[in-house]
Amino acid sequence: HALSREYRMISVLGNHDHAYLNGILVSGSDAASTYRHEQLRTSPLLSIFDSMPMEWQDHQMLFVHGGPLELGTQILRLKCWQRLSHEAGDFFTGYHYTASMAFEALEQRGLTHLCCGHQHEHICCRKTPGGIVQQELEFVPLDLKKDGGFINLDVARVSLDLPTLFRVGGCFGPVPEFAYTDFSTFTFIRIAPRNENRP
Repeated sequence: HALSREYRMISVLGNHDHAYLNGILVSGSDAASTYRHEQLRTSPLLSIFDSMPMEWQDHQMLFVHGGPLELGTQILRLKCWQRLSHEAGDFFTGYHYTASMAFEALEQRGLTHLCCGHQHEHICCRKTPGGIVQQELEFVPLDLKKDGGFINLDVARVSLDLPTLFRVGGCFGPVPEFAYTDFSTFTFIRIAPRNENRP
């Protein structure tokens, strides 16, 4: 709540949100999780989803949980279920689309960049004059001083000087990954594990 006062924060609907709201079982949910979620079914807190968009755009960047393609209303083809992949087609986990398909969809809408998640593995694909290339992310330490202590981060910055697809949200156990953009640079951020050699 305090962050929302300092930073603009927009949430987009994810596949697990969509599944829960529509009573669709998702693999990996155990009985305890399903029970707890059902206890929330009548909670006023769920009103947060009433106006939550499937996608959001700003500064020529599209933010969406899964993908940018308009494929109709079949569940696994919705934008919150789509997945960036090397091969295109229908899969039981959601429609798979390629980087070239994403860039084409963005161009048709006058957009340049895509920020998505869903697959818990980061990726950076750039459209260069020579073609689409996957750029390796180079994480470097960034130590922030806060309240007399330090917050250890690892960051990877990518300039928004070329059309780019960003997939965010790598799962690294106790080292969560997220991102920030000021629309000139896109920054992947990890909260780094504590290290004796860092402040």
